[in-house]
Amino acid sequence: MREFERNLGPLPPFGPNIEDAAWLDTWLVCHAPVVDGRTPLEAWAQSAADAQLAQSAVCGWWVRGVGPPIAATHWRYEEPVALHCQHRPFGELEEGALLVARGIEAGLGHVALIGRPVVVDDDAVDDVLAMLHRAPDEALCAALRWPEERTYTEGELVQQRFRDYTLDDPDAAIALLRATPGVTEDTDVLTWWEDDVLFKVAAPAIQEVTRPPAEPGVVWTLCEEDTTNPPLLGASPSRARTAN
Repeated sequence: MREFERNLGPLPPFGPNIEDAAWLDTWLVCHAPVVDGRTPLEAWAQSAADAQLAQSAVCGWWVRGVGPPIAATHWRYEEPVALHCQHRPFGELEEGALLVARGIEAGLGHVALIGRPVVVDDDAVDDVLAMLHRAPDEALCAALRWPEERTYTEGELVQQRFRDYTLDDPDAAIALLRATPGVTEDTDVLTWWEDDVLFKVAAPAIQEVTRPPAEPGVVWTLCEEDTTNPPLLGASPSRARTAN
């Protein structure tokens, strides 16, 4: 296992790539064909010790004590184990957290962890548990990547637009805006010209938001432009005969 651990450090352990190296340490022990169609465990199996590594498996545990060793129970049933690891886990290790790693049964309730274990983000726990049920070999890679945060918009993508118009009577336009319901003058904003004025126009509020279909490991967030309720449009008439 020590020889295998040495092969897990292709990036320098110190310096600007330390976080990348730590991430790659874990990714290489995920069950993924990355070396000529083989997993790293298969590609580097050259000795009797590697045969033991080939018996390792990805698993999840509920943290019951931060250790070391880490006191834990199996993710599915209350089987107490002691987890031994040479690396600090990704994430905040605390009691009650879900920990996913590749491990080797060492007997008598002890498990040796290979690579860097991952503390599953709270927003991804349910999806990672489902992955442990459905495809446990893929759970470590999922725990490393999830949650994936995406934003969505209601309707078309919101973009800024600017238009300039020539006004025959800027003062009349300003007076009309001041008298229009739903239009408020913003006096706290610094405008381009001394005699410019700025108005905020309240657009109709979004009545219903349609969330995208749920995807494993994905957290959807309504884009910032649509979270303003109601959305705001802007008008800034200028007595210099232009309005933006």
